[in-house]
Formats: sequence, structure tokens, C-alpha cells
Amino acid sequence: MQTQTVTYKKEKHKNLWNVYSITFFILLTIYALTIFFSVGWMLMTTFKHKDAFANNVLGLPDLSDFKELPYFITDSAGLIIGECNSIFANYIIMFSKLQYAYNGSYWVGIVNQELITNEYFVSGAMALLVFLINSAWQVFAGTVLPMIMQALMGYMCIKYNYKFSKFLYAVVVFSMSLPAFGSHAAQITLLRNLRMYNTVPGFLIWNCNWVSMYFLIFYSYYQGLADSYIEAAEIDGASQFRILTTIALPLASNMIMATVVLLFVGVWNDYSMSLMYMPSYPTMAYGIYVNSVSHSQFNSPTIQLATLMYLAVPAVIFFICFRKQLMGNVSLGGIKE
Repeated sequence: MQTQTVTYKKEKHKNLWNVYSITFFILLTIYALTIFFSVGWMLMTTFKHKDAFANNVLGLPDLSDFKELPYFITDSAGLIIGECNSIFANYIIMFSKLQYAYNGSYWVGIVNQELITNEYFVSGAMALLVFLINSAWQVFAGTVLPMIMQALMGYMCIKYNYKFSKFLYAVVVFSMSLPAFGSHAAQITLLRNLRMYNTVPGFLIWNCNWVSMYFLIFYSYYQGLADSYIEAAEIDGASQFRILTTIALPLASNMIMATVVLLFVGVWNDYSMSLMYMPSYPTMAYGIYVNSVSHSQFNSPTIQLATLMYLAVPAVIFFICFRKQLMGNVSLGGIKE
């Protein structure tokens, strides 16, 4: 009996390595190596002098390059106010050149136009602080609020199976089939007419949105959830709210955290939201985008890659901290049919 078990395990292990699995493994290995090479090259380039990068794209960074040709730090008028010969010069220049100024106008009604005259200008560490604060609350609102709405709507549409629930499901499917980019003009006009454009309450209300593919994911998950859990809780006298908060949502904790991670990465790197909807509340991605366009020193590839690495760090840290929730499998048990 023991010999048969060992033989079966060997045959099973042997069958795993066929032509298809070996080919797939080789392709995945090559793909992983290209990603590691790209990230490693980008990180290495951020510590290189811009002239050294122009002469040798794949060369290693050398501190003597910064000693011989230091970067010049200029003020807003273009006057030289100092030199930088550190190997972190690309990052130092990036932070010192960050600035933000705002003065604009937009339509707030159907025929009325409001001019924003409170122009203000911040630069350096103050601009970085403004970008980080705006990024923090906008990422929180753009991550937690959609996740809560989609999880709740997915649960209610499948567990309260009425005709209106099926209608809501059809609305989501139909909305996702429409082109999203062509709707921004109508959305901006609607927000302006409702006096919610470029306002914090309007941004919070706008993010209470459940029309997304994550709604379909939660809908499919709760569709496969056994009704025995809910029926057992109802027999014990639990209310519908308690069933939701103590049974339904905890069972979907891995899926909820995976949704949070994916939404966080998307919102953190999204500059178009601030560009179109919240110009008075610039995020870090929007601030770096504007500075990259408006400042000549940001045209250097080494400084541009330094800004990309800075933007990538929070997303990478967030992913590492919650990678188990993102990749974890949801296992159910405890109910004996």
C-alpha cells in the first residue's frame, strides 16, 4: 500500500512537467526577468548624472560625475541660488522645483461663469506638503467609498433577489459596455450645474459609485455564498444589518482588501482626476505632471525617472503589505449540508 502511494505521487509529480508547463514556465521566467531589469535600470538611472546618461544609457552611476558637473539650483526667476553635487541630485532637484499656482475660471451654472481670483503660489517643501495632503484624502475617498458601495450593492442585489435587483445588475453591465472617455465632458457639465465641481463634498459624493467591474465581482462572489449562513443567523435572531456586518462582509475580507489595493494603485497614479475635476486640490501625481510639463529641468530623463520612482514607492509598499489579501484564496467552511 505504501509503495503504491509513493508511485502515485511520483507519477503525479512527473505529469506536472510536460511540454506545455515547461514552455509556460520559461515564458513567465522571461517576463519576470524583463520586469526586474526594467525596474532595476530605472532605479539605477535615478542616481546618474544627466550627461552620463546621455553618453551611456546602461552605465552604472558615478558620484564623480556630480562632483565635476554639479546641478545648478535656480529660483522661480531662473537665477542660480546654489549647487547640488550629491548622488541624490535628481531627487533633490525634483523636490526643490515642485511648485503649484492656481488661478482659473469655470462654469457653475447654465449661463453664469465664475472666475477664481484667489491665486496662490507655493513651492518646494510646501508644495510637496500640499500634494501629499490632497493625495491622502483623495486616495482614501477614492478607495474606501467605492469599495463599500460596491460590496454593499453586490450583496443586496444577490440576496434580495427582486426584479429591481436584476434591473440594477443590467444597468451595470450596460454602463460598462459604453465608452468611458467620451462621457467626461457630460460629467463635468453635470457637476458644474449641480455646484459640485471642484468641491470636497462633490468629490465625496461622486466617489460613492458602485457601477464598476468590482460590483460584478462581489455579485458573483455572493451568488456562490451558501444561504445556510444567513438562514442560520436568522434562526438565531440576528438582524439583517448584523448578518451583513458579521457574516457577509467578513467572509469577503480577502476580496475587499484586494479591491482596496487595486483601487489604491489606480487612484494614487491618476492625475487626470485632479486635472479635470479637482484643479484646486492637486494630488502628487497631478503636481508632478504639471511640473514635468512646465519646467525645463524636468525634461531630463533622469529627473523624470526619479519622479516615477517616487510615485511608485507608496503603491509598492501598499502592495507588499497587503499582497496576501490580494493573492489569497477565499475558502468557505463551517456549514454541514
